[in-house]
Amino acid sequence: MLSLSRLRQRLYDSFLFNRKPLNLYFSMIEEIVLSLFVKSYEHFSHEFEDMPEREFAYLSLHHDLSKIEKVIVVGAGAIPYTAIFFSQKIGKPVFAIEKNALAYFACLRLLRRLRIDAIKVVKGSGQLYCNYGHSLVIITLHTLTKQMVLERVISNDECGQIVVIRQPSTQNMRLFESASLEGLKYATIEHKKEGAYSFVISNQFQPNTRIPNSQKS
Repeated sequence: MLSLSRLRQRLYDSFLFNRKPLNLYFSMIEEIVLSLFVKSYEHFSHEFEDMPEREFAYLSLHHDLSKIEKVIVVGAGAIPYTAIFFSQKIGKPVFAIEKNALAYFACLRLLRRLRIDAIKVVKGSGQLYCNYGHSLVIITLHTLTKQMVLERVISNDECGQIVVIRQPSTQNMRLFESASLEGLKYATIEHKKEGAYSFVISNQFQPNTRIPNSQKS
């Protein structure tokens, strides 16, 4: 018999995300191809850089990032633009977790070509990773098992954790909040350009604080 968590996850994968798994595979393949060329990587990163910039602006304003020991990006992808951005901004060890073998090797290859050695790429699943304590954890748009990863992270119940979980569906954002974040304290960052939201989960601020899309550092 399916546990409530796994049943809920199947519902998420089927209904709560506008991006179907087939479309995710197509976008993953596209990203792997683009990662083969540095110029394509630069264009790709430019298209999505507003999202981590906006998240970093909020985190810098409301959190003491000097207290975190590492950054963990779950679902780093073949082009780990989020991991690269936070590695440059925070200067802490960065772990990029990717479970797909092709994306994992493409990520390694791109980082070597860019001569970036401050990011450790980990092949595996975010819900099985066990070293989330005292971390800034970013769960990316392409991660289908968001709820399971989130449950894994917060189950440690350690101080100093900050979780940023991205939701790609503007249409189902409220459903995602009520199903995944019930009982948690969080802030919401709206990304109008990308049609997405970031939820920042921490015990350091009041719940349900909405951060306007225009707020930047």
